[in-house]
Amino acid sequence: MKRSYHAFLFLLSIFLFSVPSFASEIKLEPVADSKQKQGTIHQVFAGTMDEVWATVMDIEHYHEFMPKNKKTTIIEFDKNHTRYRALVDLPWPVSDVTYDCDVFPMRDLDRIEFNMVEGTGKNVKNFYGHWVFKKISEKQIDATYVLLFESGKKYPKWAENMGLKSTMGQVMKNVQARINKKRTHGLAKN
Repeated sequence: MKRSYHAFLFLLSIFLFSVPSFASEIKLEPVADSKQKQGTIHQVFAGTMDEVWATVMDIEHYHEFMPKNKKTTIIEFDKNHTRYRALVDLPWPVSDVTYDCDVFPMRDLDRIEFNMVEGTGKNVKNFYGHWVFKKISEKQIDATYVLLFESGKKYPKWAENMGLKSTMGQVMKNVQARINKKRTHGLAKN
């Protein structure tokens, strides 16, 4: 019985979390003093620096294009810091999570850092990462996205790692699609 249950969970997780086009491009690396791994992915976005920046910083609309993000509420905002509350709708059997997140845009460094506000996570123990952008040309931006997500519940590490890879791959696809959509519909903030 246990073996068939584990096989079912394994097959279900492959179905729910796999993004084959990005799986080989995402590196999972151990985090010091932790059993967790953080993911790193690179992608060249077809867009200007302003378009890419505006899309990644469009926090109040994350529910429209960030994977599994059900709702985002801005709690604090100024040019150097944004705090938002997120509700993330994860697939069964994983519980939904909520957390407050601090975002620190550093436009002069073409970098955005983010981290969960300690003590605000429901079903999430830790969450942080960053984006780094490098201009290749006027309409090509190399982006590096680093993410660590640690569940507040006990799930197999392989399932968490699969979910991390899937989410990161989908984020990159969705950001590019959002840039394209904003350009097509004249919504880009330049």
